[in-house]
Amino acid sequence: FKATDVPGSIAKGAPDFCNVYVISKGKIQTMRSASRPAPPVSPLRSQLLNQSSIKSDSWEPHLYHAPTMK
Repeated sequence: FKATDVPGSIAKGAPDFCNVYVISKGKIQTMRSASRPAPPVSPLRSQLLNQSSIKSDSWEPHLYHAPTMK
């Protein structure tokens, strides 16, 4: 069996504008700093808006979480 490099896989899978911290057993396993700032507008924004408009047509109350007041 090949050992899976979970910390490496997580760091590689995260966008390059994100800081990545992989914690295991209370200790930092892997840390990667962002290499660039986040884009001003997500390239996926139009897809997300399209999905949310589709889902708003079929509202599911069990998925709605009301904000709590403290």
